[in-house]
Amino acid sequence: MSREEAIDKYYEAMIYCDGSEAERYQTIYCQLMDGFMDVSDCDY
Repeated sequence: MSREEAIDKYYEAMIYCDGSEAERYQTIYCQLMDGFMDVSDCDY
C-alpha cells in the first residue's frame, strides 16, 4: 500500500477506536507523518 493509503487507514482506525488500540494506531500514524520508512506500534 502507498504511504498515503497507510496514512488514511491509520488515521481512520485511530479515530474510530478507543483505549490502547487507538494509542497503537496513533503511534503508527505519527511515525508515518514523521516520514519513517519502517513503522511499529512498539515502544523501544
